[in-house]
Amino acid sequence: MESRELKLKYENGRFIPLSSIDLKDGAIIEIEIIPEGKNFSWRGALKNIKLSSTELQHKIKEIW
Repeated sequence: MESRELKLKYENGRFIPLSSIDLKDGAIIEIEIIPEGKNFSWRGALKNIKLSSTELQHKIKEIW
């Protein structure tokens, strides 16, 4: 699949595309979060992760 940019809005814990997307169920995509405006907040972005902050730091360190 070719790479392309899509705009999404984040609402109620889900990303909602602002245009149609042709993806198969179960497709895995990567997103880069680029906030618009000055009111962007990361508060609550990791609320579903069941790791302590130290465990999360170690996991991220392993990936990067």
